[in-house]
Amino acid sequence: MIIQSLYTYATHENVVLDCDVYTHEDETDVPEVPVLLFFHSGAGGLLEDATAAYEFAQTYGASVTGHKRQVVVAGASAGFFMASLIAFHSEPKPAVLLSITGIPTFRHPFFSSSVLLTPTPIKDDEVEEFISGPAMVGSTPVHDPAVFSTSQLLPSGEKNPEYVRPPKPPTDATSDQLGRNCLYDYYLHKNAFTDLVGSVDPGFQWGSDGATTRPTTPPRSWPRTIFIQGAGDRDVAVAVTTDTAEYLGPEKAEVFLAQEQGHLFEAMSYLEDEGPGMDVVREAIRALDAKF
Repeated sequence: MIIQSLYTYATHENVVLDCDVYTHEDETDVPEVPVLLFFHSGAGGLLEDATAAYEFAQTYGASVTGHKRQVVVAGASAGFFMASLIAFHSEPKPAVLLSITGIPTFRHPFFSSSVLLTPTPIKDDEVEEFISGPAMVGSTPVHDPAVFSTSQLLPSGEKNPEYVRPPKPPTDATSDQLGRNCLYDYYLHKNAFTDLVGSVDPGFQWGSDGATTRPTTPPRSWPRTIFIQGAGDRDVAVAVTTDTAEYLGPEKAEVFLAQEQGHLFEAMSYLEDEGPGMDVVREAIRALDAKF
């Protein structure tokens, strides 16, 4: 059986940051075995939050083993930016980075090209309450397909074919009001991301035409990175991934490209599913396993 445990790993700006730790019931007392840690998103200070999460992951079980863990840092979409922050700023470096249609840096030309993802530009007053309001911790209802439950897995860790997600409760409420998730589209069109996070995002060496300028040798300290990317991704253009991989070089980066697939194409799938692009995902995971 998969055991889920909740830990608090930091408190930043009076916001408690928690972490789910998933282990097998036969391995909970063996600190050397692999564990899955899911860090809940925090409020301010992205680098501070990322650093605290990485420190927690390294020291998990260290009181027993006497040494820190090697950590694989993974992230999907903007979550991979947090992984990149760790690679840019933390020592020792992660063992491997895993990007799932992720953003390695906001300094790529894609993020300064006034990309419009919505039918019409989002107006300033439509997002004013999100930008000027106090820091908030969001929540996702259990019926949302993106929410993970240990009941979705068998004791072996495989897909539980009998799992049924809780139904969405009936509601009569209808609203055209935008949610906080519109901020990505808003900031992308405004070319605002470098103003928001540029102080902690050194980026890579991009040419003036958007192509990469590779150094004579790839940066030795950067961890090996596996990129899973949808070739049809509009939210994070495929060039963000391929240009980064070209800069890092084949010694540091591998790209697994799922043709005709969009952003987070694998998000609702199990590893053993036969959905579009899942062969590519399995190939990437095999490459990740081969690093150890």
